[in-house]
Amino acid sequence: MNNQIEIEKHIEEFKIKQELYKQFAEEIAKFLKVKIENKNVKDFSVKHRPKDLKSFAGKIKRKEYADPLNDITDLAGVRIIVCYIDQIRIIEEIISNEFLIDTERSIDKSKFLKPDTFGYLSVHYIVSISAQKKSDLSWSRFSGLLAEVQLRTNLQDSWAIVSHTLYKNENDVPDSLKRRLNRLAGIFELADQEFLEIKRANERYIIELEKKYESGEIDEIGINYYSILQFISHSHEVIEARNVAKSIGMLNDQSVTEHYNKIDCSNIVELCKTIGITSIGILEEVIKEYSRNNIKYIQVIGNGKVWSVTNGFILFLLIIKAKCEEISTDFLKRIYGWEKPTAEYILQQAKLCNDIL
Repeated sequence: MNNQIEIEKHIEEFKIKQELYKQFAEEIAKFLKVKIENKNVKDFSVKHRPKDLKSFAGKIKRKEYADPLNDITDLAGVRIIVCYIDQIRIIEEIISNEFLIDTERSIDKSKFLKPDTFGYLSVHYIVSISAQKKSDLSWSRFSGLLAEVQLRTNLQDSWAIVSHTLYKNENDVPDSLKRRLNRLAGIFELADQEFLEIKRANERYIIELEKKYESGEIDEIGINYYSILQFISHSHEVIEARNVAKSIGMLNDQSVTEHYNKIDCSNIVELCKTIGITSIGILEEVIKEYSRNNIKYIQVIGNGKVWSVTNGFILFLLIIKAKCEEISTDFLKRIYGWEKPTAEYILQQAKLCNDIL
């Protein structure tokens, strides 16, 4: 497109519609975020943006477009980044169910890479609103607009960001460096596949753990994040203490504190290793042996204090109570950042409830 008058005309047209494209990208991003969360996909991010004016102007000056606003497909852009390859398939299904897909202009990068070439394996969907959405007032203003939705894993995104600082496409790379980039691309792709396999192995491990808990075969289960989560769900002593904590307002909605529950479970693993608890069987014995006055202990710790704790933290307190003579204030200060008086108070109350003081 070399006619300067035509170029300026299309730039002015885009200026008028740029805000609408921004709203379109934002609406798609919000909509997909909710749909993805409903599919129980964890740890993903959704970004959106309209094409900026400088980028649009540069593109129509470089290439011949009869109708830039219809021919350029990424004037509204959404990028969804996930942890695992299989999550991309879940989101693809959502997009195909909720939007019209321009299959001719959508791209799965992996299908275009030759065995001896490198690149990032991203999926780009060109979408428009469906007939059903056209009848919805919140969507109807976007009728006729196109948007690009990119799907990537974290590793694919990292490859795209870093590699694009070095080259725009494969032809830009000196021959002497292509082999090195091929090797690196292979490592990224292999890592994505390995992360998926590890996730699946974790899922199988959790199923096995559940079977062992149900059958009572817990003696030989090692201490780790997942076994601690299962213990919290199955231990009678922990469940009893959780109910007490909840009744006094110490234990809040666990969906709000899920992130902190992960931290508390990791802290429990470290605590168990520090004091020599090496299996779930031993942990259960320890908690049961010192279960007397557990209710009193939780009530005393929670009384008058501003606590907002997790299920994991309740187990942490029970382990402190059971092994209070082996746990130092310095350890509690380091692992939770407590002030010395707080750490000393919790240990003192544990000893009082165990009739040590």
